[in-house]
Amino acid sequence: MVFSVQNKSGLGRNFSILWLVSMVSTLGDGIRLAAFPLMAAAVSSDPRAIALVAFSGQLPWLLVSLISGAVGDRRDRKTVMWVSDAFRAAAVLGLVLVVATDGSTIPALCVTAFLLGVGQTFFDTSAQAMIPTVVARENLAAANSRIMTARMLISTFLGPPLGSLLFAVGMVLPFLANGGTFLLAAVLVGLALKPPENPKSTAQHSLWSDITQGVSWLARHSVVRNISALVTVVNLTQALTQSVLVLYVLQVLGLGQSVYGLVLAASGIGALLGGVLGRQLRRRIPAHVLFTACVLVTVPVFVVLALTSNAYVVCLMLALNAFAGITANVLLQSLRQMIVPDAMMSRVNSIIGLLALGVGLPLGSLVGGFLAEAWGIRAPFWVAAMIVTASFLAIPSVARSLARHNSELRR
Repeated sequence: MVFSVQNKSGLGRNFSILWLVSMVSTLGDGIRLAAFPLMAAAVSSDPRAIALVAFSGQLPWLLVSLISGAVGDRRDRKTVMWVSDAFRAAAVLGLVLVVATDGSTIPALCVTAFLLGVGQTFFDTSAQAMIPTVVARENLAAANSRIMTARMLISTFLGPPLGSLLFAVGMVLPFLANGGTFLLAAVLVGLALKPPENPKSTAQHSLWSDITQGVSWLARHSVVRNISALVTVVNLTQALTQSVLVLYVLQVLGLGQSVYGLVLAASGIGALLGGVLGRQLRRRIPAHVLFTACVLVTVPVFVVLALTSNAYVVCLMLALNAFAGITANVLLQSLRQMIVPDAMMSRVNSIIGLLALGVGLPLGSLVGGFLAEAWGIRAPFWVAAMIVTASFLAIPSVARSLARHNSELRR
């Protein structure tokens, strides 16, 4: 059975379905982003317990991401995707039963968050690897831009507010909705997404052999290695500053708690503008120039944030930071998809996920807290500026590769 999907994206039927699946899953992730901390706070007032729930959801990127990449390269990625979402649906619906029977505990939330994180590593590594198989090389930038922009819009403006609203109506509702999004995404992938023309056969090598092969390939390829380093640096510096942003808003800017959400919305607006205007920028500015500018501009952004106490300037800097981030990320991901062979795509994605999400994010959050405690709330912004400056060493090789692929990245 195959659903008929009207192609409005101009990128093909399979991309339209992949885009829709990504949006449905992102909506569920956004709902859960608000519902899990709210449920944790309802169960315990201990901040360490609440932080443990969040950490449990991040831990799989450190523990199982390499395995998810190896599986994605040896199995049909369509199958990996729908099984992952079916698994996540079962996990979150299991939590629904726990909540409905008043059995909610921090350990139950941690276990569920961990299982959902495991499913996410398998889903994301295969979903990203699917993009170059369903659109032409010259359309990769357009495809990545549309997916990233829509995901940012949903995860920032739709998912979390909906999760909070559903939780206020009934504790079990956001988790029911979350489970429903995963089930819908699994059905869309399984029934609507066409299978690959050349299905993969079961690999004869061990998973460990596949993993080491992927790591070795990445270690030998300087451009993709530098892309990995840059993505990790971006996540590290973002976590470094985001970890203290709420204290920065309350203590440095002197604003109230009710305004904090509006400050966060500035980042969402900047990312949305970056996605919407990205195509025009790529057509008018060479890819290597645009990418280099996006990286360079983050240094003065962090410096201004470290110096200013003006809320309007802060919102402008956060918007500019997000604008540059999504613009550069579209270029980096598209370039990576052009360079990495399909047989290695999931493994390379998983290694970058391990570094950027399994190491960069938690390390940045941890270091940001210690820096703020030792040298003040502004310190993480100064350190972030210095780290980005040090990452300039990785720019030249990536810029040269972007220049070679400029004609393909202009779409």
